[in-house]
Amino acid sequence: MTQKLSNNKKRRLNEFAEQAWAYASKGKFAAALNICDKADSLFENFPEIVYVRGMSAAMQGDYPSASTWLEQASKAMPKNLSLMVNLANALLFSNREEEAVPLYAHILENDPQLFEKANGYGAYAIALSELGEYNRAMQFFDEAIKRIQSGDLELIKKAAHICHVRRNSDKAISLLEKARSSHPENYSIPFQMALLLMQWNRHDEARALLRETLRIHPGHIGALSLLVASGEYEERQADITRLQTIYEQAEPDSNDRLIGAYALGDEADRSGEYSAAFNYWSEGNRMRRAQVAYHDAEQERLFKAAIAPFSAERFTHAACKGASDAAPIFIVGMPRCGSSLLERALSLHPDLTDAGEIGALQQSIAGRMRKPSTGLIMERLESLDDAGFLEVGTEYARRLAEEHNIDGRAIDKSLGNFGLIGAITKALPNARIIHLARDPMASCLSMFQAHFTAGVNYSFDLDELGRHYNRYLKAMQHWRDVLPSGVMLEVHYEELVSNTESELHRVLEFCNVEWNDACLQTHKAGGSVSTASVFQVRKPIHQKSIARWKHYEAQLAPLKKHLTQ
Repeated sequence: MTQKLSNNKKRRLNEFAEQAWAYASKGKFAAALNICDKADSLFENFPEIVYVRGMSAAMQGDYPSASTWLEQASKAMPKNLSLMVNLANALLFSNREEEAVPLYAHILENDPQLFEKANGYGAYAIALSELGEYNRAMQFFDEAIKRIQSGDLELIKKAAHICHVRRNSDKAISLLEKARSSHPENYSIPFQMALLLMQWNRHDEARALLRETLRIHPGHIGALSLLVASGEYEERQADITRLQTIYEQAEPDSNDRLIGAYALGDEADRSGEYSAAFNYWSEGNRMRRAQVAYHDAEQERLFKAAIAPFSAERFTHAACKGASDAAPIFIVGMPRCGSSLLERALSLHPDLTDAGEIGALQQSIAGRMRKPSTGLIMERLESLDDAGFLEVGTEYARRLAEEHNIDGRAIDKSLGNFGLIGAITKALPNARIIHLARDPMASCLSMFQAHFTAGVNYSFDLDELGRHYNRYLKAMQHWRDVLPSGVMLEVHYEELVSNTESELHRVLEFCNVEWNDACLQTHKAGGSVSTASVFQVRKPIHQKSIARWKHYEAQLAPLKKHLTQ
């Protein structure tokens, strides 16, 4: 039975709310919550008291709790748009962008002044970008940037990233230059600019910005490690010595120690000091493994769930009417398999455009205005019928054109799509899939030495790496068994670097693309490389890395036992 609230009680509760808010706004949260408890003893969950609880949680950075309280308050006061702004922000900071976006839209439509005052343009842009709505997000980023006075540095950096995703490198650099002029002594800006420029093959400019980063922050080991990795230059040996000093003086398990371990491992490998190199990489991987959550059993379950909906019978029917006529080329495989080299070669063809490693397929499977998650993707793979997959293909084609600004036939190098080959085949009947494989030991060593900051959590432990690689091999065998002929082409990295021209002829013929001699000039290609191969791929094709793993055969024994099963 609902408790009746008298005017006297309501007045008293409002007084409690005012008192609690006065304490909360001064950062005296314990006192504020104490008053909220008193109010609850008089009447539980009075909306204004619930609102104070929510704002107290938000001001302390507890956004999940803030979201719960503010949702409850908003249901009781649905016309209070100021409350709705705070709820939308709490949802955004709780990674609940799907729920935040409609609230921002409602506030903008009903009270544009409040929306602007609450920095709604920037928040809305961030939420949209997390849902893959890059085109609309960029429009709101532009509006937000027009309105900032001293320059919201983090907002500009996020906007620059979306420009990069949308293949607009000039605008990304222009935005960061604007931020740099407002914050000339902030070392993170030239560092981010350098990262972007290196990906776009503008190495001389990037090195100058890394030097600028080090002028502002002499101990920036990230800038030093990139400089050392970028190739030969006059001050390189001095930079290596400097990097070694920072590494040795760093606290155990610190970020400087971690970055230094990977960089010094690469340098020792380059110098032929293989035992030292492996010890450095092992140290870096030990630290990275401690930072991530990774469970073999969960990965095994996900692999099985990804391929289960796709038996050979699933591919016996011809493509339905209404299928997208898009014919993207998907390069799939494991990280460090040589995919960047193949992508660069193909991107030099005038009829092809490199899309890079984008999440367009996962986003298309999840659906518009949805945030892709592993759980959602698995659920959709299981539930989609043939017509549903064709809708995925149509959405994928739209995303390439509208969200990623790709005009023409795209090369999608999201390697993890090897688990989604069944979905690709059903969604995009005209697509071509190139599976690029490399010697397992060489591939795994290359992963083990790479400082992956996200998405490759299985690579930091040799046993886990070996088990994951085996799962990948089993998945690829499944696709070989069930796919119709003409859908997937197998290419081996070793053949690609040994017989480059003949292999590229074979790939282009498979993709129904005429030969072009430009495809052999991979070191001259423009465009973006956002992977660990950013430096190697800019060099002419070579065979130096094919048998490099043999220098580490003894140390790789824990890995090899899995790969020989």
